[in-house]
Amino acid sequence: MPKTTQVFADLKIAHPSGDVTVKNDDEGNVVVHFPDKRSFTSLLKNGASLKTSNKTLRQANKVLYQQQQPVVVKVEEADWIVLGRSQTPEIKYSKVAVPYLYLSTQFNWKTVLMAAGGGIGAALLFLFLRRRN
Repeated sequence: MPKTTQVFADLKIAHPSGDVTVKNDDEGNVVVHFPDKRSFTSLLKNGASLKTSNKTLRQANKVLYQQQQPVVVKVEEADWIVLGRSQTPEIKYSKVAVPYLYLSTQFNWKTVLMAAGGGIGAALLFLFLRRRN
């Protein structure tokens, strides 16, 4: 039987857009509240060295679910990320992925050359197979 862990949070981080708060709600969930999208994006920009992935989120969700301690990330009063409430993380990918991908991908010539080489290779393979048939 899983143990119940209760996390008490009361933190306020000053941001030009407004204060980012971390508190418990009435149900005992830890709620991270961002006043707007810009404050959420700036946190991602400052924490870009933390490479998160689906695997990391699933592992964190699993631990929080076992400990029965949900964590909710809200931006403008809307839930964007909910961990620990169900067996799979609840993420609004359409809202979270765009700023994260924008910040985490950096322009790299090696990536561009590999993509171009892959496209040229696929086109040559298509022409070769078309000529054989």
